[in-house]
Amino acid sequence: EHTTHTFGNRAGWRANPQLTLGVMDSFSLTEYNQNFQNNSQSLSFGVFGDVILNEYLRGSASVSFQGSSFDSNGGIGDTSDFTSAVFSTSLLNQLNRWLNHSLSVSRYTTLGIGSNFTDIYRFNHYVTAEVIQNFDTSLGFFYEMYSDSPSALAETGDRWGVTPTLGYQLAATTRLTLGYQYSERVSNVAANAYDQNMIFMDVTHQF
Repeated sequence: EHTTHTFGNRAGWRANPQLTLGVMDSFSLTEYNQNFQNNSQSLSFGVFGDVILNEYLRGSASVSFQGSSFDSNGGIGDTSDFTSAVFSTSLLNQLNRWLNHSLSVSRYTTLGIGSNFTDIYRFNHYVTAEVIQNFDTSLGFFYEMYSDSPSALAETGDRWGVTPTLGYQLAATTRLTLGYQYSERVSNVAANAYDQNMIFMDVTHQF
């Protein structure tokens, strides 16, 4: 069990109607209830851009320098910190009135389990089609490579999955989504490899 407090700022400047540029930063503190994982502080700062290339294609990108400092007295025995660049980039292509697809590539970190952090590179591709009015379907694919910071429980591997969904616009401000995800994880620690089947439902209402 842990508590994380995160503070962030993001400010943009519209260079022209098609281009927005800006800067961003964040700071977070994480404290664990027990002395197994290491407490940490993380600071990042970077730049971002959003661009409308034409009426069918738009993109966004960001890059930040992230420094995460961890204590070294936890039971996991991990004394490593993370100091490197993280990034995110995406493209959305509206092929026609009914069909669009998107691509994204990113690098980010998460808190580890048995290690200080996990470094992840991820690729996503989603295709969405509007079948009839207020009803759409999508098919997503993702692939990621991950590696834990050095510890006795550290692992490396990759994971991939596919996600078909059905969406229905119940009202102007309410949307229902039903989906299924199959994913497979391959790890250098054989006991941590798995196949997963997941069914989910999401209801979103905007006030």
